[in-house]
Amino acid sequence: MHWTRSQAIPSPAIALSAALWSVVCAASVVPTECEVTTLSDVPLYAPDRVVFMLSRPHGAARTLAEPTSATVQQLASRHRLQRTSRILVGQPHSAGNDIYVGYLLSGADIPQVCEQLEADPAVEWAEPDYYYRCQRVPDDTYYASSGAWGQAYGDLWGLHAVNTQDAWDRTQGEGIVVAVIDTGVDYNHEDLYRDSNVNGRLDPNEQYNIWVNPGEDLNGNGLVDANDFNGKDDDGNGFVDDIRGWNFVGGNNNPIDDHGHGSHCAGIIAAVADNGKGIAGVAPRARVMAVKSLDSQGTGTATQLAAGINYAVNNGAHILSLSWGGGGQSNLIRTAIDRARSLNRVVVVAAGNDSLNAALWSPANIPGVLTVAALEPDLKRASFSNVGSVVDFSAPGVDVLSLRAAGTDMYGDGKRLVPTADPNARYYRADGTSMACPFVSGIAALLMELHPSLSETAVRRILAASASPADSAGAYIGEGIINAQASLDVVQYTSDVNAAITQPADDTEPFATDRTLDFVGIAQGDAYVLEVGHGYYPDTWVSIGQGDAIADGVLGSLD
Repeated sequence: MHWTRSQAIPSPAIALSAALWSVVCAASVVPTECEVTTLSDVPLYAPDRVVFMLSRPHGAARTLAEPTSATVQQLASRHRLQRTSRILVGQPHSAGNDIYVGYLLSGADIPQVCEQLEADPAVEWAEPDYYYRCQRVPDDTYYASSGAWGQAYGDLWGLHAVNTQDAWDRTQGEGIVVAVIDTGVDYNHEDLYRDSNVNGRLDPNEQYNIWVNPGEDLNGNGLVDANDFNGKDDDGNGFVDDIRGWNFVGGNNNPIDDHGHGSHCAGIIAAVADNGKGIAGVAPRARVMAVKSLDSQGTGTATQLAAGINYAVNNGAHILSLSWGGGGQSNLIRTAIDRARSLNRVVVVAAGNDSLNAALWSPANIPGVLTVAALEPDLKRASFSNVGSVVDFSAPGVDVLSLRAAGTDMYGDGKRLVPTADPNARYYRADGTSMACPFVSGIAALLMELHPSLSETAVRRILAASASPADSAGAYIGEGIINAQASLDVVQYTSDVNAAITQPADDTEPFATDRTLDFVGIAQGDAYVLEVGHGYYPDTWVSIGQGDAIADGVLGSLD
């Protein structure tokens, strides 16, 4: 296996690795008997509906009013769809993609309906409404530790491992909104606000790390008051009284967490520091936008999750934290993420927990997202973590202490509560790439407070260039463990340069040794160098191309 790296060199001549891509299939790390999906008790997709996009002439654009209802009705009649509803991936009241949900009678053959739809000239693509689920690790006896919490490392080992303490002297994520699109958030948790006057409640002018929709905050006090709920869509975003986010499972304005997963992720990102309670988040002055797209079992459909992504983008989230995934390869999810990135949103996702190639897992395999693998307290790769060339970085993901949503127990055995065996415990331990993902989201928030104009691609380069070594245990888990302080130190050298290989695509099939392979991409800066090495983490690199900046062209060739 060969790897390439592309370096854009700014002035002065400082070379920073900006991209790392595989040129052969990384599937060799996946046992052939493994299935793409796991947890067989959870179906792969919804049994009563499909998602499809209407085709359009090349280069043509449609207004929001098009296509006509007659067109959609005729399509529904041809394919025995009981009814249809349009999904808008874009701003309300503006032209968007012609994407629809088609509802079927129970017992329909979903793959067959999708195949028939895709054969229809009026349809661009069709797919099941895939299920996705939160990426915590199941607490099976030999899969994750259990029992009393007598660990030999710090309670917040993950926070120290990513080197946040020194970074906090420069930035704490003030003014940055991170959307946690998940099972919801316990927005009343004691560690998401600063009780400065110690009266046991949140008051005006006290720090509150939950996003409050300014367009629905009628008195502008930054709190959620009874008077804010007036039954109107005051900000015109298509959602009534969504002052603290939205619940796409229940279809209402209460994104409360009834599972626990979303609150745990939110705490890793933005639990309040120095408030005399519990823990501290990576970005303890960032705000969490609560978007509930997963249900009380930690499962949601592509339509619910895409709606959550669209909501977060339209309502000003800078970073989207997605700690969920599945084997279904959804065009709908990809369309929503592509739009988010096109609007300069940083999208961070969990690599998945099946010890597989993350290229088989969505949204971890969607180009442009920041995919995160999990590490153990000794900074070795977690045995459950997905791996492979689509992984960008690693972060703590085993025995991570964070918030417990009121009344929840993700593992259902009472063994993860902190304090232990306390039914009223407000803190909880969990494992998974779900926990690793929000560490990266938090550091991205630290960067963006200091440098609000950073592009989402610059955030990736900075985190990659500043990562510290981690024990990969023989598999590729990205550039290493993220490092908050180091990322702040290198940002000045990487924000104005960019290097990316666009062809061959990641996970290209193996090719004959007598064939020349051209590497096509971009290199922004004063000059670039393209190097190739052997293995997951090459000890030596050989230059196969160099030159001045290239907007889009051949960077070098491998014979």
